[in-house]
Amino acid sequence: MNKTKWAQCHLERRTKTGRTETASWLPIRHAKVGNYVKLKESNGEWTDGWAVKLVGPSVQEPPDWRKAIRNHRHRTGDDRPKERKAE
Repeated sequence: MNKTKWAQCHLERRTKTGRTETASWLPIRHAKVGNYVKLKESNGEWTDGWAVKLVGPSVQEPPDWRKAIRNHRHRTGDDRPKERKAE
């Protein structure tokens, strides 16, 4: 069983062109205000210099948003094929 705890953190990165903010789930050992972490971008590259600004409560496993969206679509019927209107 995976014993790693996770915390949702508010992160900030300052560059010459401005400031960027984001939220991310971090392992609890890295989720400390003032720490600097690297984040993996959508293109697969790692970006350094993200400062942890706020740390939320910890959980055993971060939510799986893909699963939550899929379950919502199933419960509401949005996963069923749409009916076409006859013209």
